[in-house]
Amino acid sequence: MQEEASRPRATDKNRASLVLLAGLVALAACTAVTRQPDAFGPRQALVSIAIVAIGLSLALLRERAGMAWPLSAGLALATAYHLAYDPVLPEALGNRLPLRIAILEPTTPTIIVLVLVLWWVLRKWPWAEQAPAGSGQALQALGIVARLLIGLGIVLYLALSGVYDLEGGFWFWKLTLVCTVYLGLGWIGIEGAARGFLDWKALAVLLLGVLLTVARHFLGSQGA
Repeated sequence: MQEEASRPRATDKNRASLVLLAGLVALAACTAVTRQPDAFGPRQALVSIAIVAIGLSLALLRERAGMAWPLSAGLALATAYHLAYDPVLPEALGNRLPLRIAILEPTTPTIIVLVLVLWWVLRKWPWAEQAPAGSGQALQALGIVARLLIGLGIVLYLALSGVYDLEGGFWFWKLTLVCTVYLGLGWIGIEGAARGFLDWKALAVLLLGVLLTVARHFLGSQGA
């Protein structure tokens, strides 16, 4: 009976893992095709590669890595997104967005991550089982950071709106969007790795995307 009851749960977990992997493959593809700005230097490249490479190493040693693996997974996801500026949304889609959303200039990787975060929130299984030891503290830390950043945005907006033209709250909503994306990725990385929904394959794909964008950047700079 217990084996039969566990089969649907295992199947659901496998499906969720595939959806998550597909979303991260799409994010890695955006990272790979992004042309980094001229200010992107060797130090930034090495740090970015090191973060994702360490995450991949810990994924292979997850049984012995403890909470270092989930934390590194969240950081690796955020790093891959940080390097993904392209591609921009198709003009046909961009023109259909409400003005308040279009003014924030969302890109394809931004939409991918927002859909992934929304899917993650709507899933029931993140709360269906008891979280692994230590992951609760990490998620609490993310929540504190989110409240502090959004609170800081509100304070700055109220304090400076009477002095500067803040473009109708543009920077506040931009900050809110950035917080949602990065903290959502952190949540997915920490919780997904701790529960076994992320493994080395996802980190390997992200590392490949980072390596490709770095290689394209420096090879393109040398060829220019």
